[in-house]
Amino acid sequence: MTSEAIKRQRAKVKARREREAKELARLRKELNDFVQKHVAAGTAAGSGYEKAVKKRQNAIDEYYAGTRAGYAAAREQQQKKDAAAESVKLETQITELRDDSRRLSRKKRGELEDLEKQLAKKRKKARGGLKKNEAKAAKTRAEATSALAKVRRELRKAVREGRAEDVAKLEKDLTKAERQLAKLDAVAPTRRLQYDVATR
Repeated sequence: MTSEAIKRQRAKVKARREREAKELARLRKELNDFVQKHVAAGTAAGSGYEKAVKKRQNAIDEYYAGTRAGYAAAREQQQKKDAAAESVKLETQITELRDDSRRLSRKKRGELEDLEKQLAKKRKKARGGLKKNEAKAAKTRAEATSALAKVRRELRKAVREGRAEDVAKLEKDLTKAERQLAKLDAVAPTRRLQYDVATR
């Protein structure tokens, strides 16, 4: 791939990433506005409200699953599952060879060593052999998602209990948590961009 082709591909990836980030931000804002509207009206409770919130959250999750970031996360998860399945097969082969270790020829012992090396690699992949910065990014996003869910729960509880001061504070916390999560989703890891360009 020429340098010009790489530049065009990077521009294309960036444009799609930005488009998807804007749509995710729109969907999250729609959910946030809905929650705040009901909080202000004192109706942020009940099965109907919870169902409506869940419907909007599902729309966000479904859209995210179709984005580049969502595809990458799904692909990574599938790779881990495949590696785990392959590990089980390798463990079976190794166990069978070890049971006959006293009668193994030099060739078979070599095969056993090779299988053990393969198993170590597959186990590492199954655990999620992410780079340090990617693992940190995944942890940060998980923490941000958890924090957002916690704020929503506390806000609903404050509304039910009529704690006006807490409601006002939690509304601000909710907006902040929404923005933080949107910012994390808008920033694609550099390795993902390089992978996408290289595999096109």
